[in-house]
Amino acid sequence: MKAKLILFVATAALVMATPLFGQGSVCALISHLEGTDGQQVTVAGELIISKDLAVLGAADCDNRYIFREQEWPTALSLRPSPAVTPAQLQQFQNAGVEADRLRQTGKTVSASASFSGRVRLAESGDFPAELTFDSFENLKIEALPDASTLTVIPICDLFQNLPAWKGERIAVRGEYVSTMEGTWIVGACKGKFVTDGYRWPVALTYASPAYYSQAMARLYEANWPSTSEGGSSRETSYVNKTATFVGQLRMRSEYSVSCQRDGRYVGNGFGHLNAAAAELLVEGVRNVETTERSDTEYAAKDAAAQSCTPLDPATLCLKTESLARAAEKGCTDRVREFLAKAGIDSKNGGESMALRAAIHSGNESIVKLLVDAGAPLDPVGAHAVSSWRGSVVLADWDR
Repeated sequence: MKAKLILFVATAALVMATPLFGQGSVCALISHLEGTDGQQVTVAGELIISKDLAVLGAADCDNRYIFREQEWPTALSLRPSPAVTPAQLQQFQNAGVEADRLRQTGKTVSASASFSGRVRLAESGDFPAELTFDSFENLKIEALPDASTLTVIPICDLFQNLPAWKGERIAVRGEYVSTMEGTWIVGACKGKFVTDGYRWPVALTYASPAYYSQAMARLYEANWPSTSEGGSSRETSYVNKTATFVGQLRMRSEYSVSCQRDGRYVGNGFGHLNAAAAELLVEGVRNVETTERSDTEYAAKDAAAQSCTPLDPATLCLKTESLARAAEKGCTDRVREFLAKAGIDSKNGGESMALRAAIHSGNESIVKLLVDAGAPLDPVGAHAVSSWRGSVVLADWDR
């Protein structure tokens, strides 16, 4: 797995104290994975399986497991225990063989199941934990309809009613743009997806499922057409590439857009700076066309052209709804109010997100205020506190 250094997310408050995790999803389990180490669970999810790999994952999941400042896939590796019946073991092995057979015929495989077993956390490898299962049920494996049968939707049309396609497997045609900051599918038009007065640009983040790791690259890597079919490379240094992208459309359950002090809108979308309204979990690319390079920054310019009137600092501070947000915005008096009302936002020695925000924003007085109020230096780390002045960059704070 190619791990990414990101902001450490505190999960201590979500850890369940009960010894048994009832029937639930992989995504829900990931939200408090540490609390299930060594526990018996029953969990359902998407099954990624072949003759030499078995993983239970969640493709569409906002929960993340962070260990040693690394983000792990939302997935559990699967291993049968001695308690699995011979009949179920054979069924499990046959599923891997069938999945490989379907892939060899060019099909996209979809599989799911529910497994019962014991969780063990992993400190290395491709996945954050292993589920040694005793039994499973509802194992289903099938080939999805051929991508050529899907109606192709121009990306400009898609953004006329974007929420209608949430969670759907779609074929969308748009322009492929790749930079150091990320990869997108864009359109030179204005859409109608608006939240909090902000019209989101016509752009989808080109993405992989949340469960993706290098271990399953050969099973999931989106295939581009060969050179003879219109170009095999993703490089767009000198040409534009327009293509039909097939995959699942992923959106937020709720959107929040705020006005920054410099008059820019900032939302909770996807990709670099959370700037895209949705992402496409790409499984395949079809019908690539190349043209001479033109302006590929329409979406970014459309977003930049929209401005807002920020609230004055006093009003902004009054509207902060949490200690972390008050610390992020530099609202010292508001921080004191939250501390007096509920104390520090750290449970059982877990990380204080308020302290993390204050360190990132470089507000020394609020850092001191929070530490004096009991914010633990670990897992934030004493070194980070002592070197917050700019010599250490902790992470991008999700605004």
